[in-house]
Amino acid sequence: MPFMDLLLFFLIVVAINSVLKFTLRKLFNIEPSKREFFSYNHINDLHRKVDWFVRIGTLIAGLVLLYFVALDEDPPSYYLVAIIAFIVVDHLVRAFFEWRASENPKQSILTLTQMMVFVAATVFVLQFNFFLFGGFEGVVTEKTDTSFMVEVTSFNLEIGPTIHEVHMTDDTLFKGEVRGFDELEEGTLVRVRPFDLPSDFPYKLASEVIVE
Repeated sequence: MPFMDLLLFFLIVVAINSVLKFTLRKLFNIEPSKREFFSYNHINDLHRKVDWFVRIGTLIAGLVLLYFVALDEDPPSYYLVAIIAFIVVDHLVRAFFEWRASENPKQSILTLTQMMVFVAATVFVLQFNFFLFGGFEGVVTEKTDTSFMVEVTSFNLEIGPTIHEVHMTDDTLFKGEVRGFDELEEGTLVRVRPFDLPSDFPYKLASEVIVE
C-alpha cells in the first residue's frame, strides 16, 4: 500500500477498534483499566513469564520463517500465518489472565474484540496488497509459445481492460501447483504479479505467476 493509504487504513482500524470497545464497555458495563505506556502491563508474574515465552517462541519462529523466505517459495503466505499466529496467541494469553487473575475480568472481552479487529485488518492488508500493487487474478483463456491471455475475475482497482496479455521473462517465477510455463493450461485460475511498467505498455511482463 502507498504510505498515505496505509496511514489512512491504520486510522480507520484504530477508529473501528475504539468504537467497538466503547460500545462493549457500555453494553457489558466494563470499567476502564489503567495501562501504562511503554509497558507490557502484565497481570501477574505468571503472565509475565508466559508472555516472554511467547515472545521468545515468536523470535524462533521468525528465524525459521527467514529460512523459508530464503527458499523463495511463497513468502507472503508465511508472513500471513506468522503475523496472525502472534496476534492470536498474544491476545489469547492476555485475555486468559484478565479473565482468571485480574480485578476486571470483563476486560478480556475487549481484548478478544481487539484481537479479531487486528486479525481482520492483517488479512485485509496482506491479501489485498497483492492487488494494490498491480496484481490481478483471472482465468487463462488462451496460451501461445511465450505468453497467455488472462480474463480478469478479481476486483481490479485499475481502470483498464478485463483481459490481459501476459508474457514471460527469464525472471518470471511460478509458484503453487504449477512450477513452470509448460504446466500452465487453459482454464487455470492464476494470480499474476506484473513488473512495474509504463501504463501504455502493450502487454504485461509477469514477475510472478501463482496457481493455488
